[in-house]
Amino acid sequence: ETKVLITGAVLANLQYSFVEADADLEGLFYGSSTISQTSARMTDKDGEEAPHQNKIVIQGFHNFSPFTLYNHQGQINKEVLTAVAGKANVLGWYRFRKNSPLRPTLREFEVHRNLQKQFSSLPGLFLMGIFSHRISQNFVHSFNYKLIQIPPEEFTVDDQIQIKFVKLEVVNFVSSEEEYNGFNQVAPYYKLQHTFGESPHIKILEDVFSTTDSQLRTLAEEVHKGNCAVRQLEQELAILRNPSRN
Repeated sequence: ETKVLITGAVLANLQYSFVEADADLEGLFYGSSTISQTSARMTDKDGEEAPHQNKIVIQGFHNFSPFTLYNHQGQINKEVLTAVAGKANVLGWYRFRKNSPLRPTLREFEVHRNLQKQFSSLPGLFLMGIFSHRISQNFVHSFNYKLIQIPPEEFTVDDQIQIKFVKLEVVNFVSSEEEYNGFNQVAPYYKLQHTFGESPHIKILEDVFSTTDSQLRTLAEEVHKGNCAVRQLEQELAILRNPSRN
């Protein structure tokens, strides 16, 4: 089982770059990955191994134009790849196409196969993302995606390639203390170190969040004080209506 996590800030920034793009885009995902062994259920089978869960956390990305990393045959330019990726932990790559079906082409399969060879530390976990964007007549932006993993052995089959679709799970960007003493978290909190590369808009998102969080905390305190005052007035009113109970 594979679990792919991304913060709302990273996803929003990625989608913003898609909206601003004049043409197709490609890029690399950066972040961290862990493999953990889950608890196995008791069965009658001896020697059965416990299942593993793969957790991939997307912490950043880097956009570039198509055919920056490869040629028209899908062969990777290793010098360019090394210059772009550097020492970052590359989790996968993605392709963005406007108003296009979310179906990988044969060239994209070949690019994925060759990129996966370059990052052999993630056999079978290396991601391929296909993203699309359209605007309706009511100017509503719609984003669709397919996130794919392909085990290396599947590329040895000429006729068919068995692909695995995985979901992208959005997690909280910052954890609120006790969620204002009453509200449950919508998603688990993961403290991530972001590497947004060429992304000046993240500072704006952080400032907006910080301001909103501060205002909500102040509002929550005022509401709490107001509720206490209302309860006190209700008690005093009840005493005035029923003086015999005093």
